[in-house]
Amino acid sequence: MRSPIRVEAMKSQTKMCWCGGARLASFNAEYVRCEACHTLICTCSPEPGDPRIRDDESSLYGKDYWYRQNDAPDRAGDIFQRSRTDLPERNLFWLNQLLKVKLPPGNALEIGCGHGGFTYLMQQAGFEATGIELSPTIVGFGQRTFDLPVFSGPVEEQPLLKQSFDVIALMDVLEHLPQPLRTMKYCVSLLKPDGVLFLQTPRYPGPRSFAELAATQDKFLAHLNPLEHTHLFSKEGARRLMQAAGAGYVEHWPALFGQKDQFFAASPSPIRPMATGLRDEWLGKTPSRRMVRALLDSEDRYRAMVKHYIELRRGLNDETLYAAA
Repeated sequence: MRSPIRVEAMKSQTKMCWCGGARLASFNAEYVRCEACHTLICTCSPEPGDPRIRDDESSLYGKDYWYRQNDAPDRAGDIFQRSRTDLPERNLFWLNQLLKVKLPPGNALEIGCGHGGFTYLMQQAGFEATGIELSPTIVGFGQRTFDLPVFSGPVEEQPLLKQSFDVIALMDVLEHLPQPLRTMKYCVSLLKPDGVLFLQTPRYPGPRSFAELAATQDKFLAHLNPLEHTHLFSKEGARRLMQAAGAGYVEHWPALFGQKDQFFAASPSPIRPMATGLRDEWLGKTPSRRMVRALLDSEDRYRAMVKHYIELRRGLNDETLYAAA
């Protein structure tokens, strides 16, 4: 636990939001809210600086971050479990949405790739896909588990060519960045002119207060994690961040966990939907791609079934429909 002296010292340094806004209102004991863009900023997070893993045994995002994720009730399991369970759930969902706006061939980069499952699915769909992770141990895990090219360290330190990527994905990464505008500007510099950033991050339902969220037990409250989450963006705040970074065209979609997350693409160019026929034609050309298409078909059927179930539940809650039944 951080000492009160350390917390107050960090609060005194939090004078301005990433957007330049200086009107910071108290949100709770650990966060302030920018009144200009409705971003929550952690006041007691580590100072912005070098995010490299200096000691894989003890650093915040070292190997124990992934090995001990069973310890918290809101975690999805450790890296061994998630390398299996993420594939048919979030990884497949993300790929399905990505292929609606960007088709292979092309170069794809996933920053904060973890076990590498999503990077692997992009590779199987036909992208030249590469991952980046901070922990050398987890880099090795991704390389072994999915036979992927994965590199260790911050994206700014990788030997990557400017304007060389069609897709850059940051799934549950944006909230961890100590200097989000600087990192996102760098990512945009790596994109081709029509490339897309592909992001999932917590959704702060701004400008609601902590008391208002607590009164309704809002799911977003689970993201108030001052040890890890340095910035928590509203939808408008995320849009402003992308525009400031040079990816001014932003499209939000329903998130997999929409009660607390947001999910969107951003690009320097207009984002145009891909025709389903073009996607299916591409995915039908090789055995691995046909397997991806079959998985996506199953994912589509599952989502349709979930939607139908929700509609039935809503109907049962409607007194008129219930009485008629």
